[in-house]
Amino acid sequence: MDLVSVMRGYIEKMMGDVAGMKTLLLDRETSAICGMVYSKTEFLKLEVFDIDMLHDRSKRTEASDMKCAVFVRPTEENVRHLCDELRNPKFSAYHLFFSNIVQPNQERKRWIEEIASADESGLVQQVFEVYGDYFAVNDQTFTLNCPFSAPLGATAAHPVVDRVVDGIVSLLLSLKKLPVIKYLSTSAKAVRIAKEVGGRIQQEGELFSFRQRRQTAPVLLILDRREDPVTPLLKQWTYQAMTHELIGINNNVVDLSKCPGGKKDIEELVLDPRTDPFYAQNRYLNFGELGENIKQLVDEYQASTPVINRSETASIEDLQSLIQDVPEIRRKCGVMTKHVALVFEFKRQTETRMLMETSQVEQDLACTQDHASACEQVANLLHNPRVTPADALRLVLLYHLRYEQNTTNQLREFKDLLKDRGVQPPELAMVAKLMRFAGGQKRSFDIFENRDTMARLRSFVKQPLKDIKNVYTQHTPLLGQILNDCFQGKLDPSIFPTIGGSRAGGPLIPEEVIVFIAGGTTYEEALCVHNFNEEMAKAGRNARVILGGTYIHNSTTFLEELDREFQDIVEEEVVMDNASGKGKDGGSIRSRFGGGGSNYVPL
Repeated sequence: MDLVSVMRGYIEKMMGDVAGMKTLLLDRETSAICGMVYSKTEFLKLEVFDIDMLHDRSKRTEASDMKCAVFVRPTEENVRHLCDELRNPKFSAYHLFFSNIVQPNQERKRWIEEIASADESGLVQQVFEVYGDYFAVNDQTFTLNCPFSAPLGATAAHPVVDRVVDGIVSLLLSLKKLPVIKYLSTSAKAVRIAKEVGGRIQQEGELFSFRQRRQTAPVLLILDRREDPVTPLLKQWTYQAMTHELIGINNNVVDLSKCPGGKKDIEELVLDPRTDPFYAQNRYLNFGELGENIKQLVDEYQASTPVINRSETASIEDLQSLIQDVPEIRRKCGVMTKHVALVFEFKRQTETRMLMETSQVEQDLACTQDHASACEQVANLLHNPRVTPADALRLVLLYHLRYEQNTTNQLREFKDLLKDRGVQPPELAMVAKLMRFAGGQKRSFDIFENRDTMARLRSFVKQPLKDIKNVYTQHTPLLGQILNDCFQGKLDPSIFPTIGGSRAGGPLIPEEVIVFIAGGTTYEEALCVHNFNEEMAKAGRNARVILGGTYIHNSTTFLEELDREFQDIVEEEVVMDNASGKGKDGGSIRSRFGGGGSNYVPL
């Protein structure tokens, strides 16, 4: 189950089916899908002369002797652009490849008729379905690049819902997996995705008729971001996750143009483990280990680079050797410069924003039950002018997630401190939005282990026994616990019901699990999956996990999604049920956040 290899195989098969030199037309999504697994240089080796966008005909020159391969998603917009292309063709022949099933319903069947009608010259040579409708971040992580997935909870049809179902079905077909579907029954999003994916599998029974290579059916496990709101709020200290949190990764590309002190020649960097051995070896290492390896990388570059101090003393053989080594020297220099630039930016932000100090408090809030200490630590940082307002707000959000039911909750005081720091009411409203989204009454799992006496006791006993490498990486995502339960057959069937497969013969203990998180996943969870797969391999167990989600979030994009989902909360106010502490849908107004506010105390 190597997603990058699968996607590269599709590209090579498509280009191999179109003999000779060709132009490749893509849409906005397939352009990124291809770009994440195949470079322009590699496309040249497949005889792809040019790559262009289907919708942009303005700069396209006529090449009547050139063939054209079209790889696009099956959408109304792409069909319209394709018909425009065929009515005024620029190429001698067209080979159409759609990234997903073209005819899952009557409406899409009409698209084929429209394409045939537009092809008056009979230039379309073939039409194929290629099941590559997802973004392969690496061999075990994928995304659908849908940053706003709120409509998934709605009952009416919505394009985001269709995109999610299309993406998951495409993934299953590309991997040739007919799964048992397990889903979080308390999540409207997970329920809807599970039922629609299950229905699509039944509808496309012929496509899913392939033989399973393993005795145990794979599991498609559908979760909801709501169950673990802590993970996307925490600062990260591993290379990949830290890059995404502090700068941002978009389709494996990092934009340094807005970072102070950046150089114009390295404004955009590509982080691809397939083509960058240093990144492949270090993406899951923490900041301290990364710094040591960066120094070693620089030392190795300096040692391997031939230096001729005086050209008059250099022999012809030395000069010839130097010239031959120039491409490799440039490659090594590019790799070194890229990673040094990233680490320099990490160091700058770590020092100016006091990231280590705030991260330690974040980890304590996530992992330790000590309200008095938490209040003191958070208050100290809120008073510190070097802590940015955004970092201060996230501290308050994490604090309130853990201590929302504490009768001495200091939310009112902390919000007053945030106001003093210049945080405006729309930003303060994020407290209410987060509680509406993932407050204690909304979650099925006790992520803080503080709901009952036994849970608190388990938390207290295990804390000193944890194998913690450092205080900045104490937190473990909820996903780790769920995966352990899944591979031991211990998932509660009342929380995780099943669609498909046989229910006889005891609990299902899978060998392969595909996790999809509605509302987005994170690079910390990708690290969790990587470690899980490594541990399984070391234990000699032939098991494998793949992780995907609607989007790959950092703290900024996660809060942006909450902001969009709960637009009705425009002031620093939340409606509470007077008995249960539920959100607006739970009952009457009993308490307010902000505006001077008051501590939330269940009445």
